[in-house]
Amino acid sequence: MARNPANDKVRVSNIQRENAVTALRDASGAGLLTFDELDERVAAALTAIVRGDLIRLLEDLIPEEDLDTVIADPLVQGEGPGFRWDDPLVIRSGDDSVKTEGNWDIPPFIELLVGGTSIRLDCVEATPLAQLIDITIVADGWAGSVHVIIPEGWGVDTQHVMTNTTNSSVSSKVRTRPSGTNPRLVLRGRISGRVVVRYPNYWDRRRLAKRHAQAALEAQRS
Repeated sequence: MARNPANDKVRVSNIQRENAVTALRDASGAGLLTFDELDERVAAALTAIVRGDLIRLLEDLIPEEDLDTVIADPLVQGEGPGFRWDDPLVIRSGDDSVKTEGNWDIPPFIELLVGGTSIRLDCVEATPLAQLIDITIVADGWAGSVHVIIPEGWGVDTQHVMTNTTNSSVSSKVRTRPSGTNPRLVLRGRISGRVVVRYPNYWDRRRLAKRHAQAALEAQRS
């Protein structure tokens, strides 16, 4: 099916920008773009406003009939905060740290308002509701931190996170791309403290085992 040029003036979401970036990186890996061309086009894709902006970056790399599919924004089933880019699930840390762990659903759009304490996103037992999860970090204070813990097989891209001070840092010990059908988390925004992304360590696994044992004990008592 031929592409419909009438849609070129429709605004794009973060998911569509990320889809375009993925296509550009795949093209570079296939030898179709130089590194300089890739850097230039990726920067343009991340600031694209309408579909036409993305089309111009991809039209010499992808057949016209496939362009709509490549930059599609897949329909995510669900309602409420977190299911639209303009209505994200907001997680805020103020005077106290915030910990999200256990069995929880991860919607496709999350905003982290990081105050002077920390936000911990433990995704080990979480259920992703989309293949691509966009997490925007907003520095709402000084020296706050974000810790993201993911299962093996997931991917996390942190290259769009910027630091506000010389003491800020971004550390990731995980793969940027997922394996199989596992989700990919894309972190973007600014941080005044630290961002740490990792797989579960010994202490995480120990806490998880204790939670499971406690849940089993409570189930027996009920």
